[in-house]
Amino acid sequence: MINDFIVIIFFLGLLLNLVMRGYIYPYFAVLALLLLISFRVTARLLGGGLGHLIRVSFTIGLPLLSLAILAIRYGQGDLRQTWLVLGLLTALFLSILGVYVMIWGGFSSPHGIQKLCFHDWTPF
Repeated sequence: MINDFIVIIFFLGLLLNLVMRGYIYPYFAVLALLLLISFRVTARLLGGGLGHLIRVSFTIGLPLLSLAILAIRYGQGDLRQTWLVLGLLTALFLSILGVYVMIWGGFSSPHGIQKLCFHDWTPF
């Protein structure tokens, strides 16, 4: 549920940016936002294959598309600069993932996942 909210807020920010820059008309932005919300509701109600496809396309596809647009924009259309920006974004993602794993490891039990997942374990 929170995932749907994050996707809708992200899409709203993207649409507001495009409207403020004059790339799209406000009524088109409202229509796109209504379509997004209806797709997300349909995905929740249907479930199954189509619902999963809609959820995956908005949860994974939309952020990847936004990263590609960001890289092209900051790369100023140059292929070399675009790949450089994508490489830097990948390095940033991996470093944030590393910090997450280190913090998670600091607060998890010494027995790791085994203690969290299996309740019938016996200590030493």
